[in-house]
Amino acid sequence: MSMQLELFGLTPDENTFQSTLWGLLTFYPSKSDCYKDTCRHCLLCVPKEEQRPDDECLFAHCSDFERADGRNGYFSIHNMPKT
Repeated sequence: MSMQLELFGLTPDENTFQSTLWGLLTFYPSKSDCYKDTCRHCLLCVPKEEQRPDDECLFAHCSDFERADGRNGYFSIHNMPKT
């Protein structure tokens, strides 16, 4: 039996997302579901008119209706690595 390695995606607790471009991102809850509080801050955000079917943005659960905890937010890195 072979094991498929996930290259990117949401972790089971929905609080982190492994991005192929950015590495491990953390979910940060927002006060609303407005663009200015969510997508504008998200490293995975791609404008709808530019989205492709494989964009990581489409796989990140950041809206209250997608998440088990019912929170809105965005994925980012607030403490940048020192490399």
